[in-house]
Parts: sequence; structure tokens; C-alpha cells
Amino acid sequence: MKFVQTIALSVLLVSTSLAVRLASGQTALNLANAEVIVRSSRNPSFVGMASTDSAGHFTVKGVPKGGINITVRRNNAVVATGAAIFAGGVLTDALATPLLVDPNRNHLKSGPGK
Repeated sequence: MKFVQTIALSVLLVSTSLAVRLASGQTALNLANAEVIVRSSRNPSFVGMASTDSAGHFTVKGVPKGGINITVRRNNAVVATGAAIFAGGVLTDALATPLLVDPNRNHLKSGPGK
């Protein structure tokens, strides 16, 4: 069962990790047995990859400092995406999971009354 809720994030760069404050509710995505791809905007040649375990845990080492984009795929389908400013080093599911959202849901509302 997958529960997805739109969240608002504030991301704060703290030493070598991300501090993330959730403005409303936790996003619960099923990241088990998936592929994680991390790309760096500062170093376009960097592509970090990892496989999640049955609980959705993963580690990507050597992630460059700066902007990162995270994509999580399972069976060739994108199940989650996210982006942040990262201090560099080791990116784990504990740091990345709060940043991820379901790409198949409309998270932005626009127009009158929205």
C-alpha cells in the first residue's frame, strides 16, 4: 500500500548533511527493491547509483557538494523524484526520503482559488 501526501519542505544546509523540516505530514513512499540515481548539477559527469533493500534503505557515496537530483525507479517506472542542495559526501535514505515525492501526483496548485 502506498500513501502519498503533498508536503512543503524547507531545506537547510548543515555541515555535511541535510536538515529537513516537514511543514505537513510525512510522505510515505514504497522505495523497497528500487534503483536510486543521484545526479549533480555542479558536476554533470557524476552519476551515483544504488539499489534499495526490502525496507527501502540505500547509500550513495561520493556525492558532490551542491545541487542534486534524485530519481527512484522500479521496473523501469519512476516511483519518486526529489532535489536539494547537498553538502556533499554520503547520501542515505534517511536524508533523501523526506525530499522525495510521487512524480505521478500533481503537487503544485495554480489558478483562481487554488
